[in-house]
Amino acid sequence: MASMVRSVKEHDQGRGLLIYDGPVSLYPLTGHRPMSPLVDPMHINYAIEENVSHLNTAAEVKRMLALNPGVVTMAVIPRNNPVNLTTLSMVQRYVAERCKLVNVVWSSEMYRADEFAIYGDCTVRASFRRSEPSADTSHSRDPKGSDRAATPPR
Repeated sequence: MASMVRSVKEHDQGRGLLIYDGPVSLYPLTGHRPMSPLVDPMHINYAIEENVSHLNTAAEVKRMLALNPGVVTMAVIPRNNPVNLTTLSMVQRYVAERCKLVNVVWSSEMYRADEFAIYGDCTVRASFRRSEPSADTSHSRDPKGSDRAATPPR
């Protein structure tokens, strides 16, 4: 567990941690808060848990990924079968396009040991950076900060 904690802390780039699969104790041990009310990884990676809460599972994973986590943990071999293939493909795409594999660690939980991949140093896509102005010029901001349609020139 110490190796996992160290890898998360060294490679999160000051951003969030998404535990797609792995020990949830990583959240308090690394000082990260869960990115969603769906804290238990089974709620997002296990097909029979899909949409069992008040949240749509795929939409919630999409929302979490849009927050640009700096680190993602996944089981090397999925632990929960059947796997939620929709969310798995979303997370696999995120780590393939933005992250590098920083560690692979064995960890024991509940009478079993599993191998977990830790992806870190994940890059932020410009389209997700909140500090950049929108390229859309069809809207402007009024002084109170709400969006309003721009008046076309006459």
